[in-house]
Amino acid sequence: GGTIEVFSEEGLGSEFIVSLLLEKTGNGNVTARGLQKHLNDNPGCLKGKRLLVVDDDLITLKLVCEILSGCGCIVDTAAEGQQAILKLKKKTYDLVLMDVNLGAMSGLEIAKFIRENVSDVLPVLAMTAGVFPEEVKVCLESGMNDFLSKPVEISSLKELLVKYLGDICLSGDNYEPFRIGKN
Repeated sequence: GGTIEVFSEEGLGSEFIVSLLLEKTGNGNVTARGLQKHLNDNPGCLKGKRLLVVDDDLITLKLVCEILSGCGCIVDTAAEGQQAILKLKKKTYDLVLMDVNLGAMSGLEIAKFIRENVSDVLPVLAMTAGVFPEEVKVCLESGMNDFLSKPVEISSLKELLVKYLGDICLSGDNYEPFRIGKN
């Protein structure tokens, strides 16, 4: 488990950042450890985290809510953009997961609203079937932090939860962050 980030500017070069979740062993050596195993070993690490899930597909909404609730998250839902905005105005969330194509108001518009009116640090994750580079770029440019491809895979969802809510999950003494690249 981990992430790879790439930043590139024409004429200036590229920067590659690799982040890995590593476990310290008794002898001080470091070994790779999967995010799924960590969640299985620490089932309460996401307990109490408040998430808003926005999707007009009720099957996806139900599936994602069951996964999140099973991780101990407190989940609110919205089936369309205006409903999501009302909830964002009334409550504080630790993370927002939303479909990009919602009908009258898109997930991209909601992300822009969040960045301009709610928070510039609240993690906003797109759930979308569109995973071509240009589609991902549009999501990121609208203010979303990351994306999850549909159909939603449980392991991918949990990996993103740990990535963006990881300060809670990885606060034990047995873990050491390991990052290659710019600090």
